[in-house]
Amino acid sequence: MLSQGPILPIPCQRFPRLRFELSDSIFEDFMTDENWVKAKKYRDSKRNGWAFEPLTESRQAWQKRYGPHRWSNNAKDWGENYGGGQ
Repeated sequence: MLSQGPILPIPCQRFPRLRFELSDSIFEDFMTDENWVKAKKYRDSKRNGWAFEPLTESRQAWQKRYGPHRWSNNAKDWGENYGGGQ
């Protein structure tokens, strides 16, 4: 689970044009698209955030939808940060 607060700055840092195009509502629409649900909203008494599908499955679904992609690391699960691309 990833808390909602720090998630939007990440894509905006990697892709500067998103600073002007990405909002909370656009992000939520992308994540919960009925044709490909990438994450579910998570809420409990202490925090709000997102529960993501396993990283390997997410990457496979991304490549199926958008074509081959060279990932910036070889991580197999969220939170891993291995060097090198695939």
